[in-house]
Amino acid sequence: MVEAAPERQPERAREVPERHPHRTRRLTAAHFIQSVVTLGAAQVASWVGSAVLIVMLPRYLGDVGLGKLSFALVLTTLLGLGASLGTEVYVAREIARDESRAPGLIAAALGVRIPLGVLIALVTAVGAHYLADDQVTRRTVYVLCFAIVLGAADLTSGALQGLHRMRALAAVGVVSKLMLAAVVAGLLMTGAGPAVAAVAWLVGSAAGMVVGYTALLRALKPSFRVDWRLSRQVVLGSFPNFLWQAALIVYGQVDTVLLSFLATDAVIGWYGVAYRIVTLPTFWAVIVTTVAFPALSAAARDRVQFSAIARRSVQVVLLVSVPVAVGAMLLPDKLTRFLGYPPSFDNSWIPIILLAPHIPIVGLDMVIGYALNACGRQRAWSITAVSAAVLNPAVNLLAIPYTQAHFGNGAIGAAAVTTLTEVFLMVVGLWLLPRGTLGRSTAIDVLKVLCAALAMTIAVLILRRHSLPALAALGAVVYLAACVTTGAITRDDIDQVLRQLRQRFSRAGPEPAVR
Repeated sequence: MVEAAPERQPERAREVPERHPHRTRRLTAAHFIQSVVTLGAAQVASWVGSAVLIVMLPRYLGDVGLGKLSFALVLTTLLGLGASLGTEVYVAREIARDESRAPGLIAAALGVRIPLGVLIALVTAVGAHYLADDQVTRRTVYVLCFAIVLGAADLTSGALQGLHRMRALAAVGVVSKLMLAAVVAGLLMTGAGPAVAAVAWLVGSAAGMVVGYTALLRALKPSFRVDWRLSRQVVLGSFPNFLWQAALIVYGQVDTVLLSFLATDAVIGWYGVAYRIVTLPTFWAVIVTTVAFPALSAAARDRVQFSAIARRSVQVVLLVSVPVAVGAMLLPDKLTRFLGYPPSFDNSWIPIILLAPHIPIVGLDMVIGYALNACGRQRAWSITAVSAAVLNPAVNLLAIPYTQAHFGNGAIGAAAVTTLTEVFLMVVGLWLLPRGTLGRSTAIDVLKVLCAALAMTIAVLILRRHSLPALAALGAVVYLAACVTTGAITRDDIDQVLRQLRQRFSRAGPEPAVR
């Protein structure tokens, strides 16, 4: 962290892209809402797919089976990151600045990623053969090794994001999630175990990749020639992004690996349920940052426009994520019982409570991270993420054994450390942002949202004896009314959202243009 301050001056010099000024994109409030509505409408279907997984996996696999599947998913995700090289963010940023470079950038990135993905998949399979404790875990990892190769061959998210093809990008997520949910449901109901259920991840990835590349072929003429000099440029340019993504994934998922050594498969299952429930609402932050990042990248030279996009993104993320976090903290018992989980998953209640505050913090950290990346300060943010990746497992090595010994539930320690790590990232990220990006007006917006959430909390606690759906509906009404009262949501915001929704459902409009 000591090196972050001296790094600011040279990074500021890199903030101004000199190439292709005629291609700069501008994101107005109307375009922002239109793009968010476009992705949000499609995300409802994707959210349903994720909800199916949350409901069915614990019911049919149990805590032990879910623990084995969670460990295999985390292991292949961690190793598979080495095949992606962080190129999605780099490609999205460069395409947003100059769309004519898209075919060459995609070919250059794939020329490196695909061979590397095959190599990493083979190494992972060999490692699982010798290191996994049981045959079920080995087979599950073997299946997911094919997902590593598919992930290496898929660059559609970054390319579509850079082209601002939000409908196509939304379609990729919808198809992959719904296909995943459908296959998982069909396999689990036939009595499949973790290894067979892992096949669903392959099917979902393949389906999303087909949709993504189909959309890309309609948007641009592909290049089948790999420029190895450009490949080298992509790898070097993506390296800070790779460090950032690798560090965030390591700190976010290393707790599952540590639990596999310091606790039992059942504890991994309890933590897996809590983590899946709490991370489900983060789709909203993904939508907002997906819309904002290309515009932030193109507006890096315009401080007023850049700050306006960043502040708007923070406001929209917190408006949705704060009440969801509060609801999860207040009603973890009703949530697991409503989902029909076996009684053993009552051990997930405290981890849910401890993880819930990190829902809005993760959203804020995502906005900060993409803003820093867009303005050329990704190196400092990468150093921060690496620090978090070192801090998290170090503290977990104390927290997991302690909570396992005293409460019989190491997931409690892992959950607490995860949230504290996000707080660390938030504090450092706010310090790294260019001065004036998030100012007094953002602090006032946050205070308004917290006041509305407090009103919701009081109402839910008073009527807590009612069912979860009734409490959710009541909390939503009270929260929205409080937001309007405090000014967290303005009349203009409501009018713009309603206008975009009417246009969305009355006709299939053109792809949102952000120029």
